[in-house]
Amino acid sequence: MGRVVPDSVAGEPCLRLKAADGASAVVSRWGAQLLSWRPAGDDERLFLSPKATLDGSAPIRGGVTLVFPQFANYGALPAHGFARDRWWAQRLGWSADAVTFELRDDPHTRALWPHRFACEYTVRIGGPTLAMELSITNHGETAFRFQAALHTYLRVDDLSLLRIEGLAGAPYLDRTAADHLDRQYEAQLAIAGEVDRIYPGAPKRVLVREPLRSIEIVADGGFTDQVLWNPGPERCARIADLERRAWRQLLCAEASCIADPPLLPPRAVWRGSQRLTAM
Repeated sequence: MGRVVPDSVAGEPCLRLKAADGASAVVSRWGAQLLSWRPAGDDERLFLSPKATLDGSAPIRGGVTLVFPQFANYGALPAHGFARDRWWAQRLGWSADAVTFELRDDPHTRALWPHRFACEYTVRIGGPTLAMELSITNHGETAFRFQAALHTYLRVDDLSLLRIEGLAGAPYLDRTAADHLDRQYEAQLAIAGEVDRIYPGAPKRVLVREPLRSIEIVADGGFTDQVLWNPGPERCARIADLERRAWRQLLCAEASCIADPPLLPPRAVWRGSQRLTAM
């Protein structure tokens, strides 16, 4: 299951990265969305929905979605903010294995969120690793708070055989139970049914283990939280841009800052990074 990686989004050609060792990635300027990542000598590691909207009228379901300046419905903005459905500018000086995109405030964003800002997002590939860095600069005269996440759709072979390691003992907010605060006790978490969790102050390293392969996720910088999401069969059936059985082939695991939104002073810069390593 999964979509053939497109050559363009809304008529705008996608950017293809190809490292000397064979690692590759595809990125669209729409939302600066990473649509594909193949580590060197490996198969596709990101899930892209066959029903994803690619005409620029809506966010793209799959890949790595940039969430800013609001996570989900935790505020008055559209869900997950506006960064994922804006055209980002490609910065000059990109190379075969890395690219940087930029999003700045404009009349549209200021009508939704009255702050002057600049976001820079860099994607870098090589060998078994995908590195992503997001930076946010406050160009205004007043401080602002924000939330951000690298909403990463991992492509998995069989969700029922997958286990997640590294979160034993960590508290989490259960979004399926009105943000009830709970604690994970399992050393190896299995996914059964809908899961929607925010782990505040989570460990920086999480391992998503499958029988024949794994992915290590390492967060750094201002990303203090970890999110796990899978819609489960019932919710998946209600999501228009997912096939009914897609929940079996995806897991969202992402570095984020949600529970305690950073306060960014004027002229200050915030940075957060996430590194995925195929194992």
